[in-house]
Amino acid sequence: MTARLFVLLFLITFSTAGQESISYEQVAWEFYNDKILKGKEIKKGTTFWGPTESHCYLFRDKLCSKELGFNVLNKEQRTSSSENSRFTYTHLDRFKLRDPGRGKFPRVYMTMSFSNHENQQIVTVVEEYKKSSVFYHIEMLDDGKIKNWCSRTWGESSNPPSSSISNNDVKNELIGVWGMYKDKHPDGGGSFDPPYMYIEFTENNKYNRIFLHKKINSMYFGTYELVNDSLIMFHESIGTSGTHKGLIKANTVRLYSLNGGFMELWEDWDRILWKSVKKFGHKQKYRQLTGEEIKKLEAVKTQLMTDYSLIKDTGEKKDD
Repeated sequence: MTARLFVLLFLITFSTAGQESISYEQVAWEFYNDKILKGKEIKKGTTFWGPTESHCYLFRDKLCSKELGFNVLNKEQRTSSSENSRFTYTHLDRFKLRDPGRGKFPRVYMTMSFSNHENQQIVTVVEEYKKSSVFYHIEMLDDGKIKNWCSRTWGESSNPPSSSISNNDVKNELIGVWGMYKDKHPDGGGSFDPPYMYIEFTENNKYNRIFLHKKINSMYFGTYELVNDSLIMFHESIGTSGTHKGLIKANTVRLYSLNGGFMELWEDWDRILWKSVKKFGHKQKYRQLTGEEIKKLEAVKTQLMTDYSLIKDTGEKKDD
């Protein structure tokens, strides 16, 4: 404990050439262990990756963001100088250090510090379980002093969430047209560059999922349901053409993040060669579309539905 205090005090007070070299990640890590975990049981030997995420997309809860004054669309959003930080791996009597992406559940990792206000640094510590995650957003002043913190539980959990948000709140943010801007396949596959997938959620629980491939465009259409605030079920649907033609089985995806016009979905990934499924292994990031972008996509959607109707009615597509 004495050694950890020395490390923390050294990191907060030391500076060179007039530049701060505070490790906000270290301050947050010590606070998480000494204060947040006090009186809370966590499995001994829990996997710890350390500071692994350099972006703030994990900051997804609007109640926490309002409490800490955070807005992901703020043009003045900035990332702190984490390259000047020095992180010391402590509390290894409780955690087992592993390389990012490795290790069994539960797993703990954290973001590099970020901010969109003067005299503010935020580090998010994440506890990831098989069917749920707990986010701890820890806010500090630029001198490393803890100012505030907020937590939120997402996914299936027997524990009540640490803040409340209704499905209606989530649905209101979900309604609209979304275009993919980043696609991560668990096996490194995929020859299509984003955006090639779009999703439209409507107020009356209908959805359209449009795929723009090099050879043929296609679309799912059907209904969706918010199972809870972090799971979306796409009911049995219809595919218009190509490999997506015909009946599409029901599918549940994890709504991993939804904030400020950005969304991340985790979907099951069929590992065909291994004849297995990687649960929530296909990670997709979307941004909400506006104006002309929606008009262009609407034209594609109309054409796909027209082609589908012709095929359905006559058995083959009529040439123009």
